[in-house]
Amino acid sequence: MQRRAATAAAAVASAARGSAPLLLLALALAPAQAAAADTAEAPHHTFTLSDLYHLPVPGVWRLTGHRVWDYVALTLFFAAAIPLARRLLCRHVYEPLGRRLIGSALLAAARRRAARGAKAAAAAAAAAAAAASGAATPEGATVARRTTRRSAAAKEDEEGEATAEQAAAAAADADEAAAALASPSCPLPPVPDEIMRKWNESAWKMTAFSTLVAVALAVVLPERWMVEPSTMFAGATRIPLDMWTKPSLLASYALQTGFYLQSIPFLLFVEVRRKDFAESLAHHIITAMLLAASWGTNFTRAGVAYTLLHDASDIFLESAKLARYCRREGVATAAFVAFALSWVALRVFYYPWLILAHTLYDPIVLVALPFGVDPQPYWSLFATLFSCLWVLHLYWTYLIGKVIARKFTKGEIDDVREDKEDGEERSDGDGDGDSD
Repeated sequence: MQRRAATAAAAVASAARGSAPLLLLALALAPAQAAAADTAEAPHHTFTLSDLYHLPVPGVWRLTGHRVWDYVALTLFFAAAIPLARRLLCRHVYEPLGRRLIGSALLAAARRRAARGAKAAAAAAAAAAAAASGAATPEGATVARRTTRRSAAAKEDEEGEATAEQAAAAAADADEAAAALASPSCPLPPVPDEIMRKWNESAWKMTAFSTLVAVALAVVLPERWMVEPSTMFAGATRIPLDMWTKPSLLASYALQTGFYLQSIPFLLFVEVRRKDFAESLAHHIITAMLLAASWGTNFTRAGVAYTLLHDASDIFLESAKLARYCRREGVATAAFVAFALSWVALRVFYYPWLILAHTLYDPIVLVALPFGVDPQPYWSLFATLFSCLWVLHLYWTYLIGKVIARKFTKGEIDDVREDKEDGEERSDGDGDGDSD
C-alpha cells in the first residue's frame, strides 16, 4: 500500500513539475489518482525520448515496416505533393473561374452605374430643354426686348440652347454606354491582380480544409471518441501509448502534417500578409509540432479529433470570402454566420471539453496511475501545446467579434486582419441587388 501511495504521489508531482497551474490541476486530480493507485501492482517505469523510436505500437506499416518511417515518408510525400496540387488548381481551375465570376460581378456593377448615369443624364437633358424652351417663348422674348440688357439676354438664350444641346448629347452618350454594357457581347472587365491573389488563396484553402475534414470524418465516424472521449485511451498500458493504430490514422496524420508543413513557407513568402501574421505563423508551427509529437507518442485519437474540430469552421470562412469577392453579400453573410457559430461551438467550447480536459485528465487517471508509468515529459508537452492553441482561438474569437460589430455598424463584412484594396472598394450603390 505504501509503495502504491508513493507511486501515486510521484505521478502527481511529476505531472505538475515546473508549472504552478499544472500543480493546481494535479492536486485537483489527487483523489482520483490515489484511488487508481490502490489498484495498481505494476512497477513504475519511466520512458525516455529514445524509447519513441522503438515503441511497440500494434499496426500495419506497409511502406517501410516501421511506424516512424512510414509517417515520415508519407508526410514528406504530402508536403511535396500539396504545393504542386495547389499550383495546378490555381492555374487551371480557380483563376479562370474567379476571373469569370468576379468579372461578371464587376460588369453587373458597371451596368448598374451606367443605367443610373443614363437616367440622371436624361433627367438633366429634360430640365435643360425645358429651361431653354421657356426662354424662347414670345413672352420671354418681349421681356428681353424691353430690358436695357438686350445683348445679355440674347447671349443667355444662346447659352441656354447650348446647355440643352450639351445635356442632350451627354444623355445620348450615356444611353449608348449603357446599351454597350448591356450587350451580351460586352467583354468582362479585368480583375485586379490583388483580388485574384486573394481569390486563389481562399479557393485553395476551402478545398484543402474540406478535404482534411472529409478525411478526419472518415477516421472518426466509425469510432466513439467524439461522444465518449475516455475511449481515446482504451487499450493503452503505458505512456507513450501502445494501443492499436489503424492505417487510416496514419494517412490522416501524414496528410495533416504535410499540409501544415508546406503552409509555413507559403505563409511566409506567398500568401497575403495580414495583421495576424505572427499569430498565424505560431499556429502553423504549433500545429505541426503537435501532430508530429502526438504521432510519436501515439496520442493519435486525440490528435485526429482535434484536427476535425480545428478545420471544420474554416470551410465557412473561406466560402464567405469567396462570396464577398463575387459581391454576393447575402451568401457572404450567411456563410460568415455559419462560420462564427461553428467557430464558437467547436473551438471555444467543445475543444476545451473534448481535447483539453480529457487529454490532461484521462492519461493520468486511466493509464499512468493504474500501470505505474511516468506521464512526463509528454503530459506537459501536450498540455502546453493544446493550451497555446486555445489562447490563439480566443484571440481570433475577439477578431470575429470585431467583424460582427462592423456588420452592425457599417453594414458590411470585412476581414479586419487585412487592408481593403482599391479593387475591393465599392462605388455608391454597387452592392444593390447583389444579395441573394
